[in-house]
Amino acid sequence: MTAPRARRASAANKDGASPASGHGSVELRMPDAEEDELGGVDLLRSSLRAAAQQLGWRAESFAMVGTQHGTMVGVVDRRDVPAPFAEAHQPVPQKGWQSSYVIPWRPELYRFDGFGFPLVFQLTPGTEAPAEMNIYFPDARSLCIAENATHTMHNILSPRGAQVRDAHSWSKYLTEAIQTFGKDTDVLFASHHWPMWNEEQGNERILEFLNKQRDMYGYLNDQALRMINAGSTGTEIAEQLQVLPSGLNDQRYNQGYHGSMSHNLKAVYQRYMGWYDGNPAHLWQLLPTKVGAAYVEAMGGAEAVVDTAQRAYDTDTADGFRWAAELLNHVIFAAAAEDGSPPAEPPVTRAKKLQAKVLTQLGYGSANGTWRNAYLTGAQEVVYGPQPLITSQTSADLIRSTSLEQYFSALARSVDGPAAAELHPVLIALNWVFTDADTGAETGEKCTTTLRNGVLIFMAGGDRFVETPQATIRLSRQALNELAETPGFKQSFEQALQDKKITLGGENAQEAADAVFGTLTIPDPKFPIVTP
Repeated sequence: MTAPRARRASAANKDGASPASGHGSVELRMPDAEEDELGGVDLLRSSLRAAAQQLGWRAESFAMVGTQHGTMVGVVDRRDVPAPFAEAHQPVPQKGWQSSYVIPWRPELYRFDGFGFPLVFQLTPGTEAPAEMNIYFPDARSLCIAENATHTMHNILSPRGAQVRDAHSWSKYLTEAIQTFGKDTDVLFASHHWPMWNEEQGNERILEFLNKQRDMYGYLNDQALRMINAGSTGTEIAEQLQVLPSGLNDQRYNQGYHGSMSHNLKAVYQRYMGWYDGNPAHLWQLLPTKVGAAYVEAMGGAEAVVDTAQRAYDTDTADGFRWAAELLNHVIFAAAAEDGSPPAEPPVTRAKKLQAKVLTQLGYGSANGTWRNAYLTGAQEVVYGPQPLITSQTSADLIRSTSLEQYFSALARSVDGPAAAELHPVLIALNWVFTDADTGAETGEKCTTTLRNGVLIFMAGGDRFVETPQATIRLSRQALNELAETPGFKQSFEQALQDKKITLGGENAQEAADAVFGTLTIPDPKFPIVTP
C-alpha cells in the first residue's frame, strides 16, 4: 500500500509554534482504492478531527472521493486569525516602525514578524496581477520584486486572455519600490526569474535594472496614449512603435521574449478605448465565415485566393507571411459559410496545408515565446483539428476555497440564458440552508438564488421579496462543493438526494430544482479557433 500524501498549511506564532497556535489545515490524499484499507472515509475524518481538537482547533472536517486527486480527507481550523497575521493586514504607522526593518518608514508598508524574522510588504495592486506585492527581507537586504520586474518584457495583456493590466500603475509602483528599497537592497529576485546582485561597491546594477524596467512600462503606456490622442488605432500604434528607445532597447531584460511590444501597445489601447476603433465600418462586421465567403467570391474564387497567398508566401518575408495568413484564413472560414456556395474541398485542403506552413514560419520567426506558441498551435489545429485538454477543468481545492457568492456566480455563467428565459418566464426561487457535515445542525448560513429572465441571481442571507420559495435545499458546504466536482450539476444533485447528503423541501421542490438545474450547460473545451 502506498502511503497517503499529506498537505499541511499552518500559521506559526513568534515562537515557531505548531498549528495549535493559529489558523491551519491538514489534508490527506490517496488513491480511491486505498481509502478502504485505511478504514474508510468516516474513520479518517473522525481521526483527523479528534487530533485537531486535541491541538485546540475549532475543527471542521471534509472528505471527497473520486476527485482528480483520488480521495481527499482533511480538517480545517476555523478559529480567528492569530494576532501576528491580523497585524499584517494593517499598514505600519510611523511610530511602530523599527530600525531592524533597515529601510526608512514610508506610508502604506506592511510588516509580518510571525516567522522569526521580519518581512516588509509593499502592495502593488493592478500591476502584473490584481493583488500583487513586493516583499523585502531586511535581515538579508533582499527584495522579492514579484513579477513586477523580470528579465524580459512582461505582458500588459496575456494572449491567453485576461483583464488588461495597468501599465501606468505598474510604472508607478516600481517608482515607489525604487524609492523605498533601492538604497538598501543588495539582492533582487523575482518569483519566476533568476536573482541579481549588486557589485561589491555600490548598488547601481539593481537600481539601473529597476529604473529601466519602470521606464519601459511607463513608455508603453504614455506613448500609446499620446498616439491615441492623435487619432491612431491600436494596430497603427503597434506598427509605428516597433522598438523601444535605445536606452531601453539596448537592455536584454527589456526584450519581448515573453511580453510583446506590439501586443502590449494594443493592450493599452484596449484598456482605454475598448474594441471599437471609431471607424463605423468596423462597428457591425459580418461573421468570419460570411466575410471569408464574400472575399473569396470577390477575388475570383478559392483557387485564385490560394494562388495569391502562395505568391505572398514565396516572398519569404514577414509581411508576405502575414498577408498570406490573412488570405488563407478567408478561404478556410468560407468553407463553413451557410449562405451561398462554399468553396470546393480541393482548394480548401490546399489552403489549410499552406496556412499550416505560413503559421509555422511565423512561429519560427518569433522571438516571443507566447507568439511562437500561438502560431505553432494554430498550425497544428489547421492540420489535425482542436486538441483535447490534457488536464481536468475542475479543482477540488479551488471549489473549496470559493465563497458562496463566487460559487453561484460561476453557476450563473453556465445558464443557457435564451432557453431559460423562454422556458421559465416566472421567477423560481430556491432557498439554500447550510448544515454541519458531521452533526447535520444548521450553521446559520443561508442564501437564496432566483432564476428569471434567463439570469440566476444570488442573495446572501435570503431575498426579502421572496415570501415562499419553491424549494428549500438543506446541505453542507462540503455537499455543495461535491456537486461541482464532476460535470453535470443536475445529475450530481439527484445523486446527492438519493445518497441523503441533501434534503429538499417544498410542495413543488423537485420540479423547481429540476427547472433551474436543467438550464445549466457544460461547455465543450475542445472548440476550434483557427478553423470554423
